[in-house]
Amino acid sequence: MLFPMILSVALAAAPATAQASPQATGPQAAAPAPATSATVSETEVHRFAGAALTITRAQKDATVSDDDRHKKAADAVAASGIAPDRFNAIAQGMNADPALKQRIQTAALAQAHVKQ
Repeated sequence: MLFPMILSVALAAAPATAQASPQATGPQAAAPAPATSATVSETEVHRFAGAALTITRAQKDATVSDDDRHKKAADAVAASGIAPDRFNAIAQGMNADPALKQRIQTAALAQAHVKQ
């Protein structure tokens, strides 16, 4: 049950983080190509999963305003060390690549168990 929520939160947060990206200005800025499992390192998978867990916790906190949720999502992506465009590409890649989705799920579950 936790993982589908992580996926939906991560995908919902991706557009919010792209808005904060200075690289995404002007009409020339193209959407990043979805990442594939082969192009995402284990470090990126681990960091992406950690950011998704942080975002999920913020989304579930009823005391946090929508503006603060968006800020926390952007902060989680920044803290992950993954550039917003790359984060978005990984988020999009999860929908297209079952192997990438599985790798992120495994990392998220491992991190969720460690933090409990």
